[in-house]
Amino acid sequence: MAAQRTPLVARAGHLVCAVFWRNGIAFLGVQMDSARPTLQKLVADVLNRLPAEQVPVEAWQFVCGKQVAQRTQAVGFGRGVLRVEVPDANWQDQLRALSASYLANLNQYSRTRVERIEFVVAMSGPAVKGSGGSVAKLGRKRGPASEAERESRWRKQK
Repeated sequence: MAAQRTPLVARAGHLVCAVFWRNGIAFLGVQMDSARPTLQKLVADVLNRLPAEQVPVEAWQFVCGKQVAQRTQAVGFGRGVLRVEVPDANWQDQLRALSASYLANLNQYSRTRVERIEFVVAMSGPAVKGSGGSVAKLGRKRGPASEAERESRWRKQK
């Protein structure tokens, strides 16, 4: 009978790897503890490398979650106001109801205080990135708009 070997265990943050042997064959076991704190730290580190006025725009996708991020787009930040395009008025109303929670989370990442989120209905009827939700409009896919385009769209809606 082969001698029993002691398992080798390595831990890196929330990842635990172990090598153990059974009948002379090596097996690798991997366990992931809750990765949320590590992911939040990584996001914060990346966002801290950006110019302060760009952080709320880029942080939006992390703060709002995958489903909302697929249907919305942060288009600009200025004077404490983050402007977010939404597909329709239903989404606008629903997200307004959640804005206090979004503000609290945005301000955890942002060096510049976000005072308010302004949810604006997208001007061109296209631009839903995913399907489902309230009313899905069809049309061209939304590409990244230039800062000038976003600012122009925002001014037209005022």
